Amino acid sequence: MVILKKMVVLLLSLAVIITMSMGFGLISEVHAADTMTSNNNTTTVSNVSATSSVAASRAKFKTIKVKWDAVDDADGYVVTATQKGKSTKISQVVTDTDADYSNLSNNSQYKFSVKAYVSADGTEKYSSAKSTDYIVSGYLKTTAKTSKSVSLKWSAIADTTNYSVVVMNKNGKTLKTKAAKTNKTKVTGLKADTKYKFKVVATKSTSETTTSTTVTTTTNSDYIWPSASRQILSGYGYRSGYGSSYHEGIDIGTGYGAKAKAIKSGTVILAKYYFGYGKCVEVSHGNGVVSLYAHLSSIKVHKGQRVSQGQMVGRTGATGSATCAHLHFSMMVHGNMVNPLNYLP
Repeated sequence: MVILKKMVVLLLSLAVIITMSMGFGLISEVHAADTMTSNNNTTTVSNVSATSSVAASRAKFKTIKVKWDAVDDADGYVVTATQKGKSTKISQVVTDTDADYSNLSNNSQYKFSVKAYVSADGTEKYSSAKSTDYIVSGYLKTTAKTSKSVSLKWSAIADTTNYSVVVMNKNGKTLKTKAAKTNKTKVTGLKADTKYKFKVVATKSTSETTTSTTVTTTTNSDYIWPSASRQILSGYGYRSGYGSSYHEGIDIGTGYGAKAKAIKSGTVILAKYYFGYGKCVEVSHGNGVVSLYAHLSSIKVHKGQRVSQGQMVGRTGATGSATCAHLHFSMMVHGNMVNPLNYLP
C-alpha cells in the first residue's frame, strides 16, 4: 500500500512538471513574436496591410483633400505630399481616413502617399505606401487676350455647381461679374490697353464658396506696330536738321524691303506716289483714325481694299524725300496729326 501511494505521488509530480514546461514554452513563443495588447488579449502582428486606394481632389482653390480606404486594426496613417521636381515633402499624421492640404504652392503638381501604421511594444510598424497620380494645386490664369477681351482658365473644384468671375479695375473695385458653368470663360466688353484684375468664386452644392487668388493683366492696345523694328530714328514734333522743323510722324529704322503692316483693320484710302512721301499708303480705321506709311519701295494694296490688322501694305524704302531706307509713319485723328507713340503699344 505504501509503495502504491509513492507511485501515485511520483506520477502526479511528473504531470505537473510536463504541464509547466509546456506553459513556459508557450509564453516564450508569445514574447518572441511582435504583439499588441487590447482588453488583456494578446494579438500577434506580422505585416501591416496597406490601404487599398488613395484619391485626391481640389476641395477648395487653396485646399486639396486626400481620402483613402481604412485599414483594419491600423492605429493611424502618415500622409505625405510631394511636389513634382522638388525634394521637399510635407507630411502629417492622422487617425481618420482623410487629410487636407492648404499650404501648397499655387499652380503646382503634387502627388500624395499614405502609409498605415500599428503601434506595438512602444514602436510603430508601417505598411507600404499607396500613392495618387499628380494633381495640380489651385490656380487662375489668363490664356489669351485682345484689346477688348481676356480669356481665363482655373482649376476645377470638386462638387461645384457654378462659378462667378469677378472683373475689377486696377484698384480692386468690382466692375462686373460673369457666371460660368465650366472652369474657363472669355470676358468681353473691356477697354483697350487697360489693366484689370480677376478672381473666381466657386459655389459648391452645399452653398459653401471658395475664392481663387487674383490675377492681373492688361488688355492689348487697339493697334500694333507698323513694322517689326521699333528703332526710332526721328521722333514726332519739332526737330533740327534735314526736313521740316516740325515732324508730323515718326521715322522707324527698318532698313530696305521690310514689311510695312496695317496697325489695325481698315480700308485703304490712298495708295500711290504722294509728293515728298514718295510711295505712300493711307488706311482709314474708322472713328476718324487714319494711318500713313511713307517712303515705301513698293505698294502691295490698292485704294478701296479692305485690310486686316498686321496685313502688309508695302515694303520699306527711300522714295520721295528720304536720305535712307526707313518707314515714315503718321497717324491722324479727325484730320489732326497726333503723336503715334501715344497710340502704339
